[in-house]
Amino acid sequence: MALANAQASLGLNISIVSTDWGLNTPVSFSNGVGLRLFPCKYAKWRWTPSLKKHLRRQLVKSDIVVIAGLWQYPTWISAKVCREIGKPYIVSPHGMLDPWPMEQKTWKKNMYIRCFEKQTLQGAAALHAMAAGEATHCIKWNPSVFVVPGAVSKDVCGRLVDRNTLRTRYPALENRKYVLFLGRLHPKKQPEVAILAFYKAFQRDSGIMLMMAGPCELEYRHYLQGLVDKLGIGSRVFFSGLINGEAVKEAYRSASVFVLPSLHENFGFAVVEAMAQECPVIVSDRIDVASFIVSAAAGLVIAPDVDSLAQALATILQNPDASSRMGENGRNLVLTHFTSDKVAEEFTRVCEDILAGKKSSPAWVT
Repeated sequence: MALANAQASLGLNISIVSTDWGLNTPVSFSNGVGLRLFPCKYAKWRWTPSLKKHLRRQLVKSDIVVIAGLWQYPTWISAKVCREIGKPYIVSPHGMLDPWPMEQKTWKKNMYIRCFEKQTLQGAAALHAMAAGEATHCIKWNPSVFVVPGAVSKDVCGRLVDRNTLRTRYPALENRKYVLFLGRLHPKKQPEVAILAFYKAFQRDSGIMLMMAGPCELEYRHYLQGLVDKLGIGSRVFFSGLINGEAVKEAYRSASVFVLPSLHENFGFAVVEAMAQECPVIVSDRIDVASFIVSAAAGLVIAPDVDSLAQALATILQNPDASSRMGENGRNLVLTHFTSDKVAEEFTRVCEDILAGKKSSPAWVT
């Protein structure tokens, strides 16, 4: 959404086509961005019967097409129509070609990529990676790869919110420092590692809390609660559930540190949002944005295990001056590289290169 709005602000005519799968609330765009949603008839493949006919009418009017994601009917049929009408297209895999996702349901993906997505990838004018790490996996499928990071909106990276507001929403956090894990509580993101590392680093410091913010399937939620109860830290681990809007920025702003020991993350938008609010971050080396964090000294990058995270937590909490500098560095990193305006300009230059048949943008991987 942020990128589409920013590109429209540059004077581009942007139209988005998608299915309605997973949309629980209305979606709207500013700056005249067009949006057409088709009813999803088969959730697993996102199949919708009328999409192909619409694409044949719509894509001939476009200069270039951007396809987001893989493994679904809308992305496959969009690429197929583009090839049939001779329209250049970009595929943005969103990390789906990285090792961890490719190792999940391997035989299905190998079969699908042979039958469908190999043509999608090889027929693209270029593949879009959000970080250098992702680019190394994209280039195996298509030699034309460019790196443009993810975009965050002006609302996310704008003003710094009040550090104390969140505690009025959640009295359990009153007068206490807290470690923040924010995102979907899913085994891939390893929230249990965050819990165990928190216990190992701060079992004797009752003044520090762990806030687990995000949706979670009921069975996994019971498992995590059981782990917390077994460790005897039930009064110090706060499961807030899903939080939205201003509360998300408040959570980042007032946290002592944000953690994400994930086994894989394409780019890591929650990490970038945390840095935008001057929150120091600890992330695993499996997250594509990790290289940016290291170069900017905006946090710590670790192996995704309990001992590494526990040591990093102790380092951050015991060195407030250093953690404050990390927070400032992180916000500067976001404002320099990840705002929607800057990302839109970089992405648009690449599109212009493709249409002109050259590679002048520094975003291209050589």
